[in-house]
Amino acid sequence: MNGKNGGLDRSTVTVLLFAGLGEKVGRTLSWPWREGLTVAGLLDELAARYPEVAVYRPTVMTAVNAAYRPVDHPLRPGDEVALIPPVSGG
Repeated sequence: MNGKNGGLDRSTVTVLLFAGLGEKVGRTLSWPWREGLTVAGLLDELAARYPEVAVYRPTVMTAVNAAYRPVDHPLRPGDEVALIPPVSGG
């Protein structure tokens, strides 16, 4: 779902969590949007509620509406934010 075109509740952002982060917190969250919210602010709010997010905070990659974005990227209602922690395999 592309947040710009999709979400029904335009007063929230949809948070998609991948890999170990999704296993610990949940794969999808609906988070309240407010004026001035950035990716960094969202990460801070999530980390305050979910300590698992704080662990990944320094290394997580972020995407907004399927495009990688820096943490200072402003969010809009209905956006879809993906949190992608580093993965390793062998």
